[in-house]
Amino acid sequence: MTNQIPDELINEFSEIDFGNLNLDRIVTGNVTTNALATQYPFKTQPKPEPSGFLEIWSHLRRGYVAHFGLKANGELLLEYYEFPQYINAKPQVVNEILEGDFWLVMRESFNYVYVPFRSGKVVSEKSEWVYR
Repeated sequence: MTNQIPDELINEFSEIDFGNLNLDRIVTGNVTTNALATQYPFKTQPKPEPSGFLEIWSHLRRGYVAHFGLKANGELLLEYYEFPQYINAKPQVVNEILEGDFWLVMRESFNYVYVPFRSGKVVSEKSEWVYR
C-alpha cells in the first residue's frame, strides 16, 4: 500500500517537540491492548464542495487532510479539512476542540508513538507515551 498523506499538526505547545513524527490518526480506547483502538468521534465530518474532480490519489485514500493545532494550553483543535483531490475546493473550516481522553497516533516510518490526552489536555510526560 502507498504511504498515506499524514494529517497536519501545528505544535504551539512548547513542552513537546515531535521531531520527525507525523500525525497518522486520533483514536480512543486502550492502545496498550488494541493498537488500532477506535477512531475519535469527531462532531464535524468532512464534506467537500468540489467544483471539479481532479483525480484519485492512491496516497490520499480517504479524500481529505485534516489540519490540527496543538495549542499552547495543551488542547487540540481540529481547525479545518482540506480536499486536495478536487479542483478549487475550499477548505471546510471546523474549529472543533477535541474533548475527553484520546490518543494522537504519531508515526515515523514503521515506528508509532501514542501520545495521550486526558480530559482534553496533552500529557507531556513522555514516560506515559506508548512506543511501538
